[in-house]
Amino acid sequence: MSAFGHLFIFIVIVPVLMAGLAAWSSPITKVAAWGFLTVGLVVMIKPSLVPGLRSRWMAAGLVWCSLAGFVYAIADDKKAEDATKIVVETTSTPHEASKQVDVPVSPVSTAVTEVVESEKQPLEPVKSEAQIAKERELAAAQERRKEADDFMRRLSDGVRSATYGDANSWLLACYGAMEDCLDRLDGVAMLISARKHYDLDPTQRKAFDNLLQQVVKFQRAAFSKLRERYVREAAKDGWIQDIDVKGSGSGTTVVTYIHARFSSNQYIAEAQRVLAAKLTRYRFREVRYKWYEGASQLTYYKLTAPDDGVIARWSRGNESYDVP
Repeated sequence: MSAFGHLFIFIVIVPVLMAGLAAWSSPITKVAAWGFLTVGLVVMIKPSLVPGLRSRWMAAGLVWCSLAGFVYAIADDKKAEDATKIVVETTSTPHEASKQVDVPVSPVSTAVTEVVESEKQPLEPVKSEAQIAKERELAAAQERRKEADDFMRRLSDGVRSATYGDANSWLLACYGAMEDCLDRLDGVAMLISARKHYDLDPTQRKAFDNLLQQVVKFQRAAFSKLRERYVREAAKDGWIQDIDVKGSGSGTTVVTYIHARFSSNQYIAEAQRVLAAKLTRYRFREVRYKWYEGASQLTYYKLTAPDDGVIARWSRGNESYDVP
């Protein structure tokens, strides 16, 4: 074979074969690469040891081929090592592993786990019937206390809203809307009558008694002023029809209507039918009818109205007070 043929074999063919062997990354290829490298170096030093290699340049080609295969083998080992690191790092991350791997749990193991966990937890002591009854009684007492607190709050708000602070302020605020103001007093009376349904403690009972006295005191002043104003307004309105209206008695509890028509019993009965409910709600005790100022004879009606201090609710259906 010519020198060119030897050169082609050692420079082209052998490196390609060595590269292919090194790509396997097996122990054999590594040993072969080391072997070729050793032989090549020996031949370069002493070419006569290997028959057929008569020149040092051929030995140099063999060394080059061996180095090429060895480099390929080292590169492949490095690549395999990097790949191994990536796999290890990926599988060693606990969060990623828990996300990717779903281990089926059998019902038996789940039940065993629950039993073990339940054994770890402290057991609640068994309550006796007496303890249960005591807890129920305590819960009922707390509920009654809550209801009593709500009752006292509503009563306090109702009294403040109905009385406007005092009788004069009430009379001024209720001018032109007296029925509405009397309805508010009825609401307070209804709340007070519901007192028996609530279990008040000593502090609440004291507060209730104070509110009760406040309402009684207010009504005594307010109804007296209300009747006085009614007499003035009625006399002013009756002047056009020649009707005179006068008030008398302590606290203006008596009202007298004077007009010539009241000489007739028919007119008296008609007037009484119209005026009775309103006069009773204003807590007049008596209404009188005269046909002139100095008449010795008159017609009068007693009205069933409670005293001013009595807390009572007006019944529209019966047109009278429901006194508790």
